[in-house]
Amino acid sequence: EMAGHAVGALSMAVGKLQASMGEAYGKLTDTLKQNLSIMQSMNECMEFYMTSGLALRLESAGCGEEGTRVRVVAEDKIKFPIKNVTFSLTLHDKSESESESKSERIDASVSSYEYGPLVTDQANKRRKVMDNDKHEENKTEATALEWKEDVGTWSSTAFDLMPGESKESIIKIRQSYPKCYALHLTASFPSPGTGNQLQITSTLHIPLLAQLKCTWCGSEVEGARDEGDSLNFTASVAAKRLREVFSIPEKEGIQRDACGTIATFTGKTVARLTVLPDEDAMDRVQIKLKIIEEIEDHGKEALRTIFEKELQ
Repeated sequence: EMAGHAVGALSMAVGKLQASMGEAYGKLTDTLKQNLSIMQSMNECMEFYMTSGLALRLESAGCGEEGTRVRVVAEDKIKFPIKNVTFSLTLHDKSESESESKSERIDASVSSYEYGPLVTDQANKRRKVMDNDKHEENKTEATALEWKEDVGTWSSTAFDLMPGESKESIIKIRQSYPKCYALHLTASFPSPGTGNQLQITSTLHIPLLAQLKCTWCGSEVEGARDEGDSLNFTASVAAKRLREVFSIPEKEGIQRDACGTIATFTGKTVARLTVLPDEDAMDRVQIKLKIIEEIEDHGKEALRTIFEKELQ
């Protein structure tokens, strides 16, 4: 009988111990889950902070016989370094008509034109301003980014950004002939918490006129009257836009009968522009555009649609 009592007491003790252990394990599991949730939230906050703090900017940097130049600027605007940043670049056909918009990639070559870090020291800048001294951003020695292509995507070598630092890269894009396209750039870097790749993107549309040589003549061009089978049309364009496209100085007036030429960088004249009299408009200019030559798969009608849109 005593043995039975002992066994019963032992069984009760074991049961209480199991219940206590189960409760402890349950609390431990809840605590671990809570800690994991807190860590995930902290990682998400940090990743959002870092992606928001990496500023990516694309700008046109001109065009010439060697191709179109685009300036890529990445800036660390937070108080933490951003390590192992890489760029990836794709070029997509850009139709002027939204209903005919194409997404296929276009053939081109991409290379580094110029590269250099731009260091912005805010404290130094403030001190310079207080001293009434002109401040220029410090530039360290330029180091070229290398670009490698893999099935229509170009990837750059990795670089680091310190807090407040910017890095600028000018890339050169060369096509077999001028064509409207969109440049999609993605900056990627690993999350410091999870190691997952974080990304931010930016897009720049490269218009056709930006890839052509637009020259302002100021007076009628000799031999421009008889161009054979040309396509002529008139349009009203903003004077400001006309100055931008043809680089007309502000101090120079846009006079009646003034002319401009649109040509490829290989020397083929594509179109000629003539300013028509327009007494009513103050900030707009009436023009006649004569399209003389086609550009590869851009026929004269297609060029008319493109030029009309890009001159607005």
